[in-house]
Amino acid sequence: MRTGGLKQIHVVIIGIVVAILAAVGVFFAVIKPLNEQIAEIDAEKVGYEEKARTKPQAEKKLAAAQ
Repeated sequence: MRTGGLKQIHVVIIGIVVAILAAVGVFFAVIKPLNEQIAEIDAEKVGYEEKARTKPQAEKKLAAAQ
């Protein structure tokens, strides 16, 4: 008698491979763009903080020039 078809171990292996592929897909589709966006916003924030630190000095120079 022939036992054809998929055995339980085959189904488990296919399920694990599909889950890994889905996780990789979610990472590249959702998580990676969000991390890039967060990095851009952090870089902008650093620039604004630097401008905020130099503002009092610029105001003093402006007052001295006037």
